[in-house]
Amino acid sequence: MFTIITFPFLFGVMFGDIGHGFCLLLFGLYNLFYRMEPFYEIRYLLVLMGGFSFYCGWIYNDFVSISLNVFGSCYLVNG
Repeated sequence: MFTIITFPFLFGVMFGDIGHGFCLLLFGLYNLFYRMEPFYEIRYLLVLMGGFSFYCGWIYNDFVSISLNVFGSCYLVNG
């Protein structure tokens, strides 16, 4: 039972991306409301994996492997 929560979180930390996480989240939510037989048993796991991946991608400023400058930088460029 402990791994059912920690696995999606660690997946999100490993695969933090806004675009891919959003696609996985949408697929999981679609699977919640419309029953797709091959993925029906892992529907909540897919939603959690997509949500954590989206969140960590937002923290990492990463959208489909393209860096975003949402929060700015804390480094100063001398020049």
